[in-house]
Amino acid sequence: MFSTHSFLLLGLVLMIAIMPLTLVEAGILSLPILVLLGIASQVTLATGFVALEMILAVLLPLAIMSSLVQFYRTIVAAQEVAFDPLTGCFTRAFGLEMMRVTFDNAVRKNVPYTVAFIDLDDFKQINDRNGHDYGDRILAEVGKSLISRFRLSDMVVRWGGEEFLVLLPEVDTAHAEGILDRVMTPGLASLGAGKVQRGSVGVAERLEDAIAMPQNLIDLADQRMYDAKRRRDHDDMIAGELSGRKTSVAADGRAMAAGKSAQPGGGPANQPLN
Repeated sequence: MFSTHSFLLLGLVLMIAIMPLTLVEAGILSLPILVLLGIASQVTLATGFVALEMILAVLLPLAIMSSLVQFYRTIVAAQEVAFDPLTGCFTRAFGLEMMRVTFDNAVRKNVPYTVAFIDLDDFKQINDRNGHDYGDRILAEVGKSLISRFRLSDMVVRWGGEEFLVLLPEVDTAHAEGILDRVMTPGLASLGAGKVQRGSVGVAERLEDAIAMPQNLIDLADQRMYDAKRRRDHDDMIAGELSGRKTSVAADGRAMAAGKSAQPGGGPANQPLN
């Protein structure tokens, strides 16, 4: 026949069995109880009596260990929700919650609040050409670069794919543009052969742009990012002689040649009158 103490120890074992622990964690927490039960089986009393002080001596560290294990597991779960495992940036869901809190705080204090929307240039082509593992390496390096180059009070969020959102509390547009220029100029990741990963940026600030809702601030920064990307593409086309300017130059050349052939002796054509 078991004593009340033995039933108590058995209840502790059952409690550990139903706790959300791994097999290793349950084994470690159960070990002191199993040792105590072993001691009880060796005593001369038929009831297997164990002194109450011994039970309490086991209960206290067991309760502390159990609390620490659950606290650790809660921290790990929170990190999985808050941080993107690839880039180390905040996740989109967590970033939105943090933006609501910090945006409301900026409204109460009547201070600037800037959002920067960053999209990596030509990343899809890089990813398709070199493979997803290479693309993941670039994304991880980009995330590390962004986190290290902004203030601790700023928040870098992986918005999705190759898009990143940066929350800059109490920073106005002029200051934000200076910060982003220093962050983006060196490039965000190395592509090899002296090339670096670039990005297009759009900036929006709640006071200057008269924005009352966080989502509207994001949308405006997103639109300005696409405008910047179109300007960058247009400049690249001009640099590569792929824009309408090439056609204009060629047409001017043909017109000049036609003018020369129209003159007797191939002389220069008459200048048009103003």
